[in-house]
Amino acid sequence: MAVEYLKEGSTSFTATSWITVAGAGGSGVVNTAELVCSTGGASVTADLSYAGVSIRYLKLAERFSGNIGTAAVPLIVDIDDPDTEWSSSAATSGRIEHYGPGTLFVNAGGGNTKCSNLFQFGVGRSVLINGIFANVQVKNGTLQVEEAATLTKADLFGGSATIVKKSSQATTINVHGGNHTLQRPCTTINVYGGTLNLNVFYAQQASNLNIYGGTVNLLGHGDSGGVGVITACTQYGGFLDLSSLRVDTTITTLTRYANAKISGKPMGASITITNDVRKDPTIQAFS
Repeated sequence: MAVEYLKEGSTSFTATSWITVAGAGGSGVVNTAELVCSTGGASVTADLSYAGVSIRYLKLAERFSGNIGTAAVPLIVDIDDPDTEWSSSAATSGRIEHYGPGTLFVNAGGGNTKCSNLFQFGVGRSVLINGIFANVQVKNGTLQVEEAATLTKADLFGGSATIVKKSSQATTINVHGGNHTLQRPCTTINVYGGTLNLNVFYAQQASNLNIYGGTVNLLGHGDSGGVGVITACTQYGGFLDLSSLRVDTTITTLTRYANAKISGKPMGASITITNDVRKDPTIQAFS
């Protein structure tokens, strides 16, 4: 399909709001659609429910400053056509690209209720309300992942992200830069730079944490029935800050290398380290 553009000033995603580059009328949000909101500041609040439609991509460009949807009435659409992780060699992967300063409220709807790729690259905000979101990237602005949304993989390069509590795990969170807060357990957390505030108060599953650089502020990883622990924390570098711990937390195995830095014992809640493994003799045992 030809790329279609939202008419400036439109407040609805109905078919008549879209136009091709040649000026012909568009089809709007239909299967395999390629849609761009290029300019304008009007917020789109009507005709946003397309649970049975799988579009190719939706781009909110730098000069589009309006909001899409609201928390109560978000955009609902399937964005997994095709369902592959985006790369330069898979440039047609289903995706959302958010470069503008506005706010996008979105549900991943449709067949497998999935958005294959979501890129928060502008100074605005993306709010993921419900459904499955895979291969999420944040370079600027703000990402908010609500409790009903499932996050399978995220790369956080900058900006800020808040991933609120959920009893089931996210899969892989990679923190490269920025300042982020994680409130749900995660299969694997990799921190390469930036700051991660690990604030998992009500975990019903465990997490594994790898620190290569940056700072991890461990505020808590709550315990529910003996499973809400950090199974393994491997610290190759960076700083593990325990000074603000608020919830009694267990790390089953803490492995630290020569460049690893860790704060002293917290003043508030207790930290229990079952196995303290030191990979360099100059590192003192935790106390």
